Amino acid sequence: MNRGSSILTIFAAGIIFKFSNSQINTSKITNHNSEIIKFVLMKIYKLHICALVVALLLFSACRTHYKVDHLDHASVEMYDSVMVDSSLLEIIEEYKAPLDSSMNVIVGYSEVVMQKGQPESILGNFICDLILEVCIEQFGDTLPLQDRAMVVMNNGGFRSSLPMGAITIGDVYRLMPFDNEVVILRMPGPEMDNVFSGIAVRGGVPVAGIELILRADEYRAVYFNGNEYDENLDYYVITSDYLADGGDDMSGFDKNTGYIHTGLLVRDVIIDYFKAMTANAQTANPEKDGRIRYE
Repeated sequence: MNRGSSILTIFAAGIIFKFSNSQINTSKITNHNSEIIKFVLMKIYKLHICALVVALLLFSACRTHYKVDHLDHASVEMYDSVMVDSSLLEIIEEYKAPLDSSMNVIVGYSEVVMQKGQPESILGNFICDLILEVCIEQFGDTLPLQDRAMVVMNNGGFRSSLPMGAITIGDVYRLMPFDNEVVILRMPGPEMDNVFSGIAVRGGVPVAGIELILRADEYRAVYFNGNEYDENLDYYVITSDYLADGGDDMSGFDKNTGYIHTGLLVRDVIIDYFKAMTANAQTANPEKDGRIRYE
């Protein structure tokens, strides 16, 4: 039954319920045939209700339903001779000018070009390091993030590189166009094995807070801030809500025993970090440090 039929049926049922709980006024019927008249009136009443229900159901059943019969497509070649719609350009420009103005604001400076790569990269190291630093600063008083936390991101989430020199808000938006939130997952020690194995199979992903030794597509050893991974301890994985919720087939995150929303967007964390560096007359100069390597 479609939605319209369901609504009409509910409506009819409501009417029946209303009338079935009301009484026909027969107080004026006083002759000896009153019982017969009552019986006749009730029959007429029930017939009217049945007719109403049937009419409503017939009406809902007579609705026309459509389905796609076929699809056509064609390639349309575009030529330079196509005239520009000046009125449309005026509308676009009305919004483009203020947007360009805000996107061109410089928030920081980098001494190197930051690009993604594997098993580690300058871009991945920089982004993950700053996320870890911000989370330790804001949540380190209540969570043991200094010694038992790692950041995990995915290269697919980085949609561009960051240039050498001035970094604008537009650069960061091109890098991270998604409204992904930073979340913190509490992970039982034994479940971290799936996380490390997933990173190894992928050939490395952007991380911070750990040193991961790989051999082929397996991991050999993991260190958190210099301390060897201990499966008897709980650990904290800082990542994006997209990955935490199963995006990009990231392994192991569904085994978390705690899911903390930080309220911080990854993109905003990057922008604010650049602004803070600029305020302190600092420039970004990240490098590879062997945090993920093959031995």
